[in-house]
Formats: sequence, C-alpha cells, structure tokens
Amino acid sequence: MTQRGIDITIEGLPVPWAAHQGYGKRSFNPRFREKAHAQWQIRNQYQGFALEGPVSISAAFHLPIPKSTSKKKRALIHQGLEFPLKKPDIDNLCKFLCDCLKTITFVDDSQVVELIAQKYFSDHPRTVISIKPL
Repeated sequence: MTQRGIDITIEGLPVPWAAHQGYGKRSFNPRFREKAHAQWQIRNQYQGFALEGPVSISAAFHLPIPKSTSKKKRALIHQGLEFPLKKPDIDNLCKFLCDCLKTITFVDDSQVVELIAQKYFSDHPRTVISIKPL
C-alpha cells in the first residue's frame, strides 16, 4: 500500500460477473475458477489488512482487440480513438472485480462510495486497479 492507496494489476482477460446457476443444493458459481485465479493475483500483490471505512476504486479494463479487426480500425484503437462498445458490460466487470477484492483489500463492497471504470482495447489484456481510502 502506497500513501495514495493500493495499486493492483490482474493479468489476463477481464471477467464479467455471472449469476449463480442451478437451484438449491445444486447451485454453483459459474465463475469459480476465474474468481480464485483473480484473488490469487490480488493476494500476491497485497498482503496488508483489509481497509475499513469508505473507499474509492478506479479500474481500467483492457480488453483484447478482436482478431477480425481491420488494419485501419486497429490503427484507430492504438491512437485511443476507438473503444469497446460490445459485451462484456462495464457494470458486470465492476461487480466481478468488487466481489474478488472483497475481504482482501476492503472488508465489504458496501464500503465502495466512489467507482471510476473504463474499458479499453489492448494487445495486453489485464485489469488495472487503484483503491484509495477516503
């Protein structure tokens, strides 16, 4: 943790939240493996105590450039003029992220009072997170 907050990078494709599937005893989380992998990366980068009190999260989701993208459109992406407008939705990406960060970096996701999120195309898919206590 720096003076300005906690900085974490989760390598790999950003994952959107998905509802539990099944019912009753047969209910399961379809993103179980992805969540465990993300939490493993978070724990490797942050070994401090979970923050208490209000927090602000800034997240940048770097999504892969589709292989079918033309050279002309790819050039616009590299200039920062083209953004991902299709799924996954940014709110589902944020839900999954907050679920992964909960109990490791802050006690409960109800502590998040400010959330700034962006989606970008990138040759290197990842999620870059900054958490600041308020």
